[in-house]
Parts: sequence; structure tokens; C-alpha cells
Amino acid sequence: MHNSKLAWFKTIIFIILLIFINNILIYIISPVNNISRDTILDMYSEKNNIDMVFAGSSYSRRIDPYIMDKELDCNTFNYGFNGQIYIGTYYCLKELFKYHKPKTVVVSTDLNSYIDKEENPKSYMAIISSLKSITNKLEFYFNSANDGSYLNRLLIWPEYHLDSLKDIPSNIKKKNEKSYIDYPDENQSQIYKESYENKKSGYMGKGFLKIDVSNPKNVLKDNKLGKMVIKNTNLNDIKEKNIKYFKKIVDLCKENSAEVIFLQAPIPTHSIFSEKNYFKFDEEISRISKENGVDYYNFNLIKPELFKSKTEYFQDKFHLNATGSEVFSKSFAEFLKLRSSGEDMSKYFYTSEEYFDTINYINNTWFTWKMDKDKIDIKADSFYGNNIKPEYQFILIDSKTGKKEVIRDYDTNPNFTLKKPKLSTYKIRVNAREVGNNVEFSRYYEEGFGKK
Repeated sequence: MHNSKLAWFKTIIFIILLIFINNILIYIISPVNNISRDTILDMYSEKNNIDMVFAGSSYSRRIDPYIMDKELDCNTFNYGFNGQIYIGTYYCLKELFKYHKPKTVVVSTDLNSYIDKEENPKSYMAIISSLKSITNKLEFYFNSANDGSYLNRLLIWPEYHLDSLKDIPSNIKKKNEKSYIDYPDENQSQIYKESYENKKSGYMGKGFLKIDVSNPKNVLKDNKLGKMVIKNTNLNDIKEKNIKYFKKIVDLCKENSAEVIFLQAPIPTHSIFSEKNYFKFDEEISRISKENGVDYYNFNLIKPELFKSKTEYFQDKFHLNATGSEVFSKSFAEFLKLRSSGEDMSKYFYTSEEYFDTINYINNTWFTWKMDKDKIDIKADSFYGNNIKPEYQFILIDSKTGKKEVIRDYDTNPNFTLKKPKLSTYKIRVNAREVGNNVEFSRYYEEGFGKK
């Protein structure tokens, strides 16, 4: 009996020490800058009731709540987190309902909401450490562990840490600053509002991340999208656990007298083409939503009278930049007003087949290659709509002089074999255009070869 008590005592001491050391490591090496933490703390400090919530993954961060407030005449809040799937959204909403009574909850969704195994470690850590409710913390911890891997959920710092040990002193210093410890202070919301009105970028409060378009890296260009890899995600990859938490979100909102809407936010056209089964997942999400009595809207199928997507609206293959946020938010606000007036919203959407018919152009092009001793086999490819036939032209560019030589003129054959150039450094460029369109090119792609 004595040995049994001693063993239990040692186990308890070990667990206490493990938690203590783990928390110290999290404090030391987990980055101080965390929008997820700021978002949750901003939610708690919001003095006025939040009438409309944009929840879910980071898609929701790019909705402009200041535009939505003005257009809808209510208090809106972005409650989105990096890589969040339905389980995280459920516990975040469960916490929010303790402090606010929204009438509408808009949850972002995509195929990752259904196939991902677990929460993004970065947002999970920020959420679990910021929630006030001990019950929610514990439930989220135990239920979010993948295949019972509770230790991985506890020891989060191996996956979420500073890039360099040199950053530790400044990281600790910032975490000890009053602005971090007491965030947000009573003037924080006003500071954010002034920053927004002064056209600044970054985190703007209310959960909104505004991406600076003056930085070229934050604006996608049709001719700079690179090589495309087409995924073939299987519907069988959908996890039952994710369906379970989809239903729990629906029930939670009903219990709190809030209408829930599921929204697939705009993504660039090439991202849709890059997933072979994109529209199969869209149909499945629609089926699941109807089965549970909630509305689902895919804004990638919206007709141009409400929103016309452009590549330059995006920061990357998923997220809107500041320009895209503004255009989409105004469009979505108008959409919600039409919906609340009783409009039949189905008339504003294309079917998947109609969608491909509307892509009456080449969206982007690229090529793949295989090099032998004395030749390069090249194959061009591109994304384009149903009624388009592409043709390709190949150009050799001397990297040193910039001199260009057409090595094969326009032809519908995407394959071309080039005798290996004698140039030390060179680029190969493919121009693509629609058959019958006699422009110099519609889209192009370049790739460098030779010594670096």
C-alpha cells in the first residue's frame, strides 16, 4: 500500500513538473506576435454586443468588419483562426456565446474543413491558452487530440516556436511589456479604428487582417503563379469527426437563437482548377448543409453582377489582400441584404458546368520539362474554360543579354523538344493564347536554366 501511494505521488509530481516546464518553454520560445490571441481577447473586451460573427478558418479574417458594420448597420466581428476546422470553431463559438448574443453566424468552409485530422498547432495553442472557460479548455484539449495523442496537444512548442534562438531575448521582453500583458487596453479599439481610417495595414482589430497591397508579394499576378500541381483529393478522406462537429456547430447556434450560414469564400481561379474534385466536394458540402437544414453558399460560383473575382484580389492561393477584402466585403454585404429581403439567392449562382463555360480565356500557363544529355523535352499546360483551345509558342532567352529567339511558333501541340542550348544561363518562356485570338500572348511562364 505504501509503495502504491508513493508511486501515485511520484506520478503527480512528474505531471506537475512536466506542465510547469512545458509552460516555461511555451513562454520562452513560442512567438509573441499572434493574431489568434489578439482576436479572442478583442472578443472578450468588445463592449457592444456582436450581432454578426464571421467564424471558422483564416478565410474569415479577410472580411472587412468595418465595411460590414456600415453596410449592414450592425456590429460585426471576424472570429477566424489559421487552419481551424470545425472542432476549433465549435469551442470558439461556445466561448463567444457566453459573452455575446449574435443573431447570425457565418462559418467559413472548404474541403479542408472536412478532411483535416486536427487543428493548426499555432492557432490551437493561441486559443487554448486564451480561453477563459476551464471547461472549454479541457474539452477542447481532450477532444482535439488526433488519435488520442494528448501529449502532442500539450507539448505544442516543438511545432510552434521561434525561427532562431537569437530571438528569445526580444520575445521574452515583448511578453513582459504592459501592452502585451494588459492587451487590449481601454483605448485599443479606437487605435485600431484610427489605423484603419488612415489606410494602414496589418491587424486592424475586430479580428480583421488587412494585407498591404503596396507590397508586390501580396498581390498575385496571372503570369507569376508558377507550375501547377493538380490534386485529386478523395471524398473518402472526409473525417466523420468533422461531420460530427459541423452538426454540433449547427445545434449550438440553434440553442443560442442564432442563424448559421456556411460560406465558401472566394479563392483564385487557379486554385479551383488545381483540385480535380473541387466541385464534388462543393456538392457534398451542399448536401450535408441541406441535410442539416442550413444554408451554404459558394462565392466562387457567384455571378458577376454581385462579385467578379480577379487574380490581383489575392495575396496567395487562398486569401484575399486588402483590395480583395474591400471588394468582397461590399459584395457580401449586398448579398446578405438581398437575402434578408427574401430574395431567391439561388439565381445569383452558376452551376459547376456553367462556371467553366464562363472561363472564356486562359487563366494561367506553365511547362514541365525533362533534360537529357543533349536535349530538353518540354510540355506546356494551362488552365482554361470549356470552350477554349490553347496554343503555345516557345521562346529562348539569353539571360545575360536578354536576346529572345522564337524556337517554336504557335501550335496547339503542347509538346516540344529543344536541342540543349550552348548558353551558360538562359530562360525558356512559353506564351499561351486562345486559338483564334491573334494577340502576342494571353499568358506566359518563364523558367531559368544553367549556372546560378
